[in-house]
Amino acid sequence: MGLNKKSVDDINVKGQKVLVRCDFNVPLKEGKITDENRLVAALPTIKKLVADGGKIILCSHLGKPKGEPKPELSLAPVAVRLSELLGQEVKFVASPVVVDDTVKAAVDAMNDGEIVLLENTRYRAEETKNGEAFSKDLASLADVFVNDAFGTAHRAHCSNVGVTEFIDTCVVGYLMQKEIDFLGKAVETPVRPFVAILGGAKVADKLNVISNLLEKCDTLIIGGGMAYTFLKAKGLEVGASLVDDTKLDYCKEMIAKAETLGKKLLLPVDTAIAKSFPNPIDAEIPAEYVDCDAIPADVLGLDIGPKTAEIYAEAAKTAKDIIENGPYDLVGEYKDLWMNAKKTDKTEHIFALQHSLSYLPSQYGISYLGKEENGWYDYVGDPVFFKNFPNDKRKEFCYITSTVDTKGNRIDWEDFDIGAPFIRKYRNYGGCGTYGIDGNTSTRSSLSEGLTPIYRFADVLLIYAEASNKAEGSPNTLAYKCLNRVRDRAFGDQSHQYAGLTPEKFADAVFDEFGWENVFEFKRWFQLVRTEKVDEAIGKNPAIGARLNANKENYLFPIPVRQCELRGWKNNPGY
Repeated sequence: MGLNKKSVDDINVKGQKVLVRCDFNVPLKEGKITDENRLVAALPTIKKLVADGGKIILCSHLGKPKGEPKPELSLAPVAVRLSELLGQEVKFVASPVVVDDTVKAAVDAMNDGEIVLLENTRYRAEETKNGEAFSKDLASLADVFVNDAFGTAHRAHCSNVGVTEFIDTCVVGYLMQKEIDFLGKAVETPVRPFVAILGGAKVADKLNVISNLLEKCDTLIIGGGMAYTFLKAKGLEVGASLVDDTKLDYCKEMIAKAETLGKKLLLPVDTAIAKSFPNPIDAEIPAEYVDCDAIPADVLGLDIGPKTAEIYAEAAKTAKDIIENGPYDLVGEYKDLWMNAKKTDKTEHIFALQHSLSYLPSQYGISYLGKEENGWYDYVGDPVFFKNFPNDKRKEFCYITSTVDTKGNRIDWEDFDIGAPFIRKYRNYGGCGTYGIDGNTSTRSSLSEGLTPIYRFADVLLIYAEASNKAEGSPNTLAYKCLNRVRDRAFGDQSHQYAGLTPEKFADAVFDEFGWENVFEFKRWFQLVRTEKVDEAIGKNPAIGARLNANKENYLFPIPVRQCELRGWKNNPGY
């Protein structure tokens, strides 16, 4: 199932006014955004339209104001954070009716490449009813409409459906395109066993999805608020839990359909309960868990309990493809993981250290200025590893191969005093420049500010590729897919993909890729030990071997003596 829709890549909006429906429904606490994943997800589309020279008008809902202009649900904080993430002003045009003469005047005054953000679309009661008047108001602002709000695309509202009736050119953004492409491929050609996970509050929103998925998947897991409608359909009492009584018969049909098709339809067996939802939603409340057949009449179910989590985890463990709107993906450009403007991006970061230059700077991979930059040396790149590094975007970003000395002379790395290229990966890219890079002779810093990645989604892809090859005796289709996804980003195209390797050659390819992907991230030693390649690595660079002088007894850390006593373990060799 292909996209079969026009995307932002099919148009150029130079000089045109572009209304972009985004999903900025982010959690707020005391006016501060506590999770900005949805903002980050919208950046590629916004940047493309800005680069084209369009006049970008962003709109979104936030929470459920129910047609009232509630200050606590204003999008004003979103404008502030978007400005920081984009590195340019996002002008917030506040209006309790979203579109009025003031808003129209602000849009008419825009220059090419500028961005404005409208107020919460749900300040208008017509929004959720797909009223024609509000749809026309929104359409009056723009020449082009871009829908990039995947999470709300299933709702017939003015800002994503009604507006399209009054604008001739309507396309999808990169986020919508990615999600549709992924879902299409996953559903049409899934890797078995195929497990689908559905959540959310309303069964009505997923009617066709549930029925269709039961025909495609091997296991369908139901969670979130909609699970309580299914539980009630099975005859269980669910107390004050969220239930759509109009869909009970439909849920009974789906349960019967799963049984007829021989598919697993997993429902919660235990649930977290409370008198009400926390306010704010991320506030702490006492957790109490009961079996789903013992929910008291005066409480409501919040989400699955630990027993259910264990059952669901076991089911998901066997799956290769899980249809889930999860947060992790590779960011578009490798360098964006370190550039200051992008360091709050959690798309790829699974575990990272957060720090600030004014408090705790990153010491990971810190590279002091070389002699040629009027500094001194600490860590530098290994020249042997550097020469074996393919000429991809990672190499270009991670190393400084030439610089300008204090006299203005350009020097290549072979002529550096240390005889090795400098490390660029962790230098500070915001606010202060770096001496000698791109002719910048202003202030400099070699400290990294923001997030320092410890484990990334790229690591997960390569770990799976290595593990599956070893476990199955040869690389499967998904293993190749994982490895090649990392390479595709590294080279910026799909012309460097691996195929048809022996198990041994595939293992070597993953090993090398892990080293290039994580250069200067302090993971190489553990990889060398795990794969028993320390001696091989030392042999490739005698200079390192002379300094390291390590043998297998030094490969592992000692296990604490008390731990050995309690567990009956033997300590690692050499201790």
